[in-house]
Amino acid sequence: MNMHTNITMRAKAPARNDATVADAMRDLEETVCDLVNMSTIAADLILLAFDQPDATDSSGMLVYRLSRSRRENLEFAVADVENRAKSLKKAYLSACEGKVL
Repeated sequence: MNMHTNITMRAKAPARNDATVADAMRDLEETVCDLVNMSTIAADLILLAFDQPDATDSSGMLVYRLSRSRRENLEFAVADVENRAKSLKKAYLSACEGKVL
């Protein structure tokens, strides 16, 4: 009887833990969607900035000219994607333990 009780208790613990993990993972939806949206914005900015080179130098290197604001927007978008990805990683690892940040 004691052996049966231990087996039953072990079987119930993972299910409760799995439900907690699943709930924590569901809470990541907004974070994931925000990261995807921001990465799309960053990709669009990069593709727009480097669509057509302004020139080709004597060694065959492509030359691009960016306005200060375009460069700042690119830097912001890429840094924002990096920060969001790092935050998502932290939240994901926490969710794997059933915790919500």
